Amino acid sequence: MQVAHSRRGAQPHDTGMSAAARDLGLTREEVRRAQTIASLPNETNAAAVERGLDDNQSALMAAAKERTPASQVALLEGIAQRGRVAATPTTRPPT
Repeated sequence: MQVAHSRRGAQPHDTGMSAAARDLGLTREEVRRAQTIASLPNETNAAAVERGLDDNQSALMAAAKERTPASQVALLEGIAQRGRVAATPTTRPPT
């Protein structure tokens, strides 16, 4: 039995993202970031709005790296207090 391969080398799960990016005039990376931010828990989104960070993609992407909503909210609080995303401490242990 032969398995059919995509002509362009794209993986099946990737074709939807590529098509969306093309249709929207965005890069695949921009679409991936938007998906990551859209998947944040409601608690995290509410905290971002309360702190005026709901339109700060860097802050939201930093929060998305945290494992729990509580740590995401804590990270957003730290960003709001500092007024910047740079040098954001992480609650995760180093790998």
